[in-house]
Amino acid sequence: MGYLVVPLISILLFASAPDLAGAQGLYSPSGVGFSALSGFGNSDGCTHSDPRLSGGMTFNMGYLATNRGAVFELTADPLVGTVSSVRHDYPIDGLWLALSASGQIGDGVGIYARGSWLVPSNRQSSRTLVFGGNPEPGTWRTKVQWYNADIAGTCSTSGTLTVIGGFRFDSFEIKFHDRDLVDPDDLATDETNVTIMSYIPYAGVMLNSGSALKLGLIGFPYVPGNVEYDHTWGTAVIRHDGKGSFGNSVFLEAFGEYGRQLMGGHVGIFGIWTYLHGSSSLDVTRTIGGGAPTPGRYRFSTDRQNWIIGGQFAMNFTSPM
Repeated sequence: MGYLVVPLISILLFASAPDLAGAQGLYSPSGVGFSALSGFGNSDGCTHSDPRLSGGMTFNMGYLATNRGAVFELTADPLVGTVSSVRHDYPIDGLWLALSASGQIGDGVGIYARGSWLVPSNRQSSRTLVFGGNPEPGTWRTKVQWYNADIAGTCSTSGTLTVIGGFRFDSFEIKFHDRDLVDPDDLATDETNVTIMSYIPYAGVMLNSGSALKLGLIGFPYVPGNVEYDHTWGTAVIRHDGKGSFGNSVFLEAFGEYGRQLMGGHVGIFGIWTYLHGSSSLDVTRTIGGGAPTPGRYRFSTDRQNWIIGGQFAMNFTSPM
């Protein structure tokens, strides 16, 4: 619950501040913030009538949590051995930090870049492994490393509508370790590592209601991505190693914010909901002890659905040129 303190303080400061005339946002280069692509005020289209460069920097801090937890699931073909399926259900929550920069390169046209990092709480996960036809439930501790980077362009087609197009690199790594020992063959050193690299193109729109409230939606029906998986288990030192790429995948994100002016800058509150799904096949090698590797294949799927709520602070600049 400590992660909620800073977002709550931001909301209290925001509530006591005067109204913002020209809010900065998550996707708005003339105004900054997480939604800093939200446009540059009232523009009649993607024109370049203003030669001056304007923009700013925004710092975001919020609480991230997953809806019903995240899932990584494997279903094995018979060649992999007697393990027919593995499912990890794991919660993800923690302090989400982001720093963004945005610039207006013309009247109604802008660019935006952001980097973000999760400081995770690393909670306990549950795993169900089907071995020899019998399910074996268990719990593991998790260690998460998650960061991403965005770059995007925007075009305000009217005073209230902004078109967004961009790309996000998303790196997600999770280690399952420190398991409960439910079988004589289990070891405290058993662990599983999953790395998911997603290369997310997206397109969408943002609506500006007045100058302070912004609502947006971005997404794409296909996401290129790579998965690496390794699992070490038991006194017999059984090891599975696998790699694969996304086949079926989808990305969707909705966001909103409201801002006000404070102490020469802008403060605001924001919310983000994100969904990412990917599935395909995973080529696997299985080794027992020092024996020869046996090839096989898993069918994998991963689902991650999370939301973020928090506060942001932005500062603007306009070049004299």
